[in-house]
Amino acid sequence: MLGVRTAPRAPVRGTLRVTAVHTVLTGAGKHRTRRARIVLLYGATITGAADAHGRFTGHMRVSYRPATPVTATLSVTVGSTPTTTRLVRVTIQAIPLTVGVTPRRVRGGGWLTLTVRTAARAHIMALLQVLTSQVGVHGTRQHRTHVVPVVVLYQVALHGMADGHGRFSGRARITFKPARPAQAGLLVTARALAGGASANVRVTIASVGVRATRHPERSKHDARGYRGHAAHHRT
Repeated sequence: MLGVRTAPRAPVRGTLRVTAVHTVLTGAGKHRTRRARIVLLYGATITGAADAHGRFTGHMRVSYRPATPVTATLSVTVGSTPTTTRLVRVTIQAIPLTVGVTPRRVRGGGWLTLTVRTAARAHIMALLQVLTSQVGVHGTRQHRTHVVPVVVLYQVALHGMADGHGRFSGRARITFKPARPAQAGLLVTARALAGGASANVRVTIASVGVRATRHPERSKHDARGYRGHAAHHRT
């Protein structure tokens, strides 16, 4: 869906493009050169006009199905003379993927519930990690360099398979108990014969003794009848 706010009755044109850079070799021997050219893999266009209040809403059907997620460019142009153009980056997934997490703020020792809607029988892999960085110094004197390695403080994995309707639900127990609230990243990946898709969700792990915020509402894509298998890892 494309939503635009502009001048009343202004014409609107949106163009979605997926491109790739191909390297071409020309010449021979010492005169051989490499040239990069942009190849259009997919394109789609939507046109219309804003209403009397300058609002435009349009739907563009994307028929392109990549094997892996790709980034496309959406160019939106409004007006006639002069015109105004805006560029937006859009990710096209190989298969549909909707992720829900409850609660978004969980206390150490509590349970995290993951719900997924994706392709039927897709393999689901979810990895929650708490990361930190530590500044280190390597070498001596003039050759001294500073490095910032990333350290995994805690991680837990959840895996399983979506049912025939593409629904998956699983729970993972968060055994990490930080002294202060910690930000965790949850990467969810779905794999099917048609391709793969991924999504990132941020989760806060509350410190011990702090009551976590609970969200009574459930995801509209909540799945029933299937539980994922959790594997815990502490480093």
